[in-house]
Formats: sequence, structure tokens, C-alpha cells
Amino acid sequence: MTGLDRALVAPLMLTAASADLAEHRTTLLTRLVKIDGSSTNVRHIETVLLETWRRRDATAAPVDW
Repeated sequence: MTGLDRALVAPLMLTAASADLAEHRTTLLTRLVKIDGSSTNVRHIETVLLETWRRRDATAAPVDW
């Protein structure tokens, strides 16, 4: 992982958490995993994103952070 890749993790996570379309979610999550899919941090981010999307989809409302 390069320094540039590390710099993209937080913005990608925040953008993905706000994504509504499944295509956008998939693209953003795939990019995060490509940065460093074996990283524990990226795996935790994936778990948080999946739960965020599940809650957003279930309620059709923003998640209260």
C-alpha cells in the first residue's frame, strides 16, 4: 500500500457510507479492498459499511452516527 492509497481510505469509506446506489457501493468497496484487502482496518471498514447500508436500506433514512 502506498502513501497515496492510505490517504484514500477515509474519503472512500465516507463516500461509500453515503452511497445509495448498489453499483456505487460495490465500486467503492472493491476499491477499498484493492488498497489492502488483507488489512484488519479495511476488513473492519467493510463490516461497518455493510451494516450501515443494511440499516439505511431497512429504514430508508440516514444512519445516526
